[in-house]
Amino acid sequence: MRRPPRGGGHPGKQSYYGECSSNSTAIIGVASVCIGSNVTYTSATAGGVWSSSAPGIASVNSGGLVNGVSAGSAEIRYTVTSGGCSTMVTKLITVNAVPNVTVTSPSVCAGQTAQPVASGATSYTWTGGLSAIFNPTTPALTTTTTYTVTGTTAGCSKTAVATVTVNTTAPTVTITPNPASVCNGDAITLSGNGANNYTWTTSQTGTTQGASLTFTPIGTTTVNLSGTLTGCSTPGTTSVSVTIKGRPTVGVTLPSVCVGQTAQPIANGAVTYTWTGGLASISNPVTPPLTITTTYTVTGTASNGCTGTAISTVTVKPTPGTPTITQSHDTLFSNVIISGASYEWYKGGVLQTTTSTPYYKFPSSGTYTVKVINNSCPSAISANFNAVLTGVKNNKLNVELSIIPNPNNGSFEIRITSGMNKSYQLKLFNLSGQVLVDEEMNIRTGQNSKQMNLTGIEKGVYFLSIIGEDGTTTQNIIVQ
Repeated sequence: MRRPPRGGGHPGKQSYYGECSSNSTAIIGVASVCIGSNVTYTSATAGGVWSSSAPGIASVNSGGLVNGVSAGSAEIRYTVTSGGCSTMVTKLITVNAVPNVTVTSPSVCAGQTAQPVASGATSYTWTGGLSAIFNPTTPALTTTTTYTVTGTTAGCSKTAVATVTVNTTAPTVTITPNPASVCNGDAITLSGNGANNYTWTTSQTGTTQGASLTFTPIGTTTVNLSGTLTGCSTPGTTSVSVTIKGRPTVGVTLPSVCVGQTAQPIANGAVTYTWTGGLASISNPVTPPLTITTTYTVTGTASNGCTGTAISTVTVKPTPGTPTITQSHDTLFSNVIISGASYEWYKGGVLQTTTSTPYYKFPSSGTYTVKVINNSCPSAISANFNAVLTGVKNNKLNVELSIIPNPNNGSFEIRITSGMNKSYQLKLFNLSGQVLVDEEMNIRTGQNSKQMNLTGIEKGVYFLSIIGEDGTTTQNIIVQ
């Protein structure tokens, strides 16, 4: 029959297994080992085979040498076979991690004590007769001295070396950065190295204390630094000259575009450029299509690393509304009237002429269109208009008619020059033929003048006619 196990499952406890009676003896050896170390297990019964339940934690060779591989617990087994019967005895071993022991290496002046500080373990011992604590105090030192500390946790130990540097001369003090330069108008931070206590002196800042100095130089400045080690009176000194780097003068164009168009501002004066508004980091990026006037800031970086900025305002100009054409006698009119705009008149899709006024005296019948251009922004082309030239003309009077100014805002002067005294009918029409003004005017020989103020009149094209018994004279009026 199989013999039940004897012993517990705790570290160092042993268990026995067998298929028949056996006189095998217990495993002899310690119950723990450190990672990377080994122990030897033995048994009074010879001829057995050694094995491990977890070779990744603790391995064992044929001679019973147990190696700690990783932290944890494993069962070491010893099996004896005799006369067809096998008996196994086991022992639980715990593998403990080795502590990561570190220690500081302080610096002191000659004749001072030091206090190296160890960490990473639970107990410590030191060479040189130092106390068995993590932060012992050395005796007063006159030369650089080395101490070895051994830190132990759960029976596993590791050593570290603390070198106490004894300074007998002035420390070697340095400044970083060195050489030192800064862009005009920027602050610079200088850091001291090699000592514990620092004194900075400049003609601009005076004398200040601290491990670093931050200031905005107003010109090339010499910075002096004096540094001492704590408790040491002899200082180390050094200096650095802080120079000023010039900033680039960044320029940029101010383009203008029509609604819905892209723009391409162009920057100059630097080497590389970045823009607000998500524009590409080049000197001449293309904007997205714009509907309103938009501002972009460009930052240019020179070869010395300094930056300058400029602002490009892209002016977005409105596009004229789509015009429609009306006809009065032999003249075509655009209903879109803009001061300073130009008007392109087409017949059958072929440009006939460009006028600075919103009307065109057409010479022949046909299909006409018009396009309004204001500030280089064109409107959409008008719908086709079928214009018919009737060939009927009004007899003109023997008078000269002019409107001052024309175009105007509804307030204008009528000037009539006549060769005789006579009464005429004065009429003002809109494009629909509606009579807006109808009054009699007595004309004398020579120049005549009449002031008209059409308050509240809508913008557009109107016709002023002087009507007499012997004919009619008509003048176009543009109100804008």
